[in-house]
Amino acid sequence: MKQMDLIAPSIDMPQYQVVLMDPPWNERGGGKSTRGAQRHYPLMKTSDIIKTLKDDCELLRRMKDDALCYMWVTNNFLADGLAVMEAIGFRYITFGVVRN
Repeated sequence: MKQMDLIAPSIDMPQYQVVLMDPPWNERGGGKSTRGAQRHYPLMKTSDIIKTLKDDCELLRRMKDDALCYMWVTNNFLADGLAVMEAIGFRYITFGVVRN
């Protein structure tokens, strides 16, 4: 993870080795009916997701230096997902596959 201007965790603050993220991508379905995520929660622009994670999120202060990040991203937002990962100090290496 890249060095960032973050508050160092205290000794009694637990640190995370794995981070699972499902950002509220600004993915809007087409057509007359609303069937997507916007029916269930507010969506965010990628720049707002990055700002929230960098400015307001305790998570970044609790991640170990060698933490892993698993992030849900649709094909339409793959470039945005990579930008978010880079902005919070991760480097893309590969993708995960779920076994059925």
